[in-house]
Amino acid sequence: QKLLSASTRSALERLSSKVEAASKIKIFVLAPPQVLIRKPVKFAAWLAEEKRTLGMDVSSLVFIVGPDATPTGVIGINRGSKVSERFQFRLTSAYVAAVEQKYGNADYVLKTGYDQVVLEAVENLSACLFTVSSDAKKACGTFAQSERQVQEVLEARLA
Repeated sequence: QKLLSASTRSALERLSSKVEAASKIKIFVLAPPQVLIRKPVKFAAWLAEEKRTLGMDVSSLVFIVGPDATPTGVIGINRGSKVSERFQFRLTSAYVAAVEQKYGNADYVLKTGYDQVVLEAVENLSACLFTVSSDAKKACGTFAQSERQVQEVLEARLA
């Protein structure tokens, strides 16, 4: 069974394509089978195969979503080394952690639903990538961007 609806997957694919065109950063959203999530060796093998199949590399941003995706929530975000290097001090670990915590906490997911929280998390990080890739003097800060900030950036970049 798919964790995300077809319409959400389609919206994520469109957004990812626009982000990659603007920033050269590839965004992937993975929902690993639950049977693997608590088995590190099997999960690592599954993830290695996904990376190879999908073309993930050091210039990728990967969202792992689903129950137990991280020890503290349902969304985990991994930046490839080239993403971290390229946007050092502008797309920080603190910002990524804030996005994970804001959108990945169980209460918010129960209230809002997986589709919406995953879409909101990807939109927030996409808005950050649009911002930092278009202006070397801008940074995303320490906290997840507000809905208003995200919508302003996305409306300007996706129009």
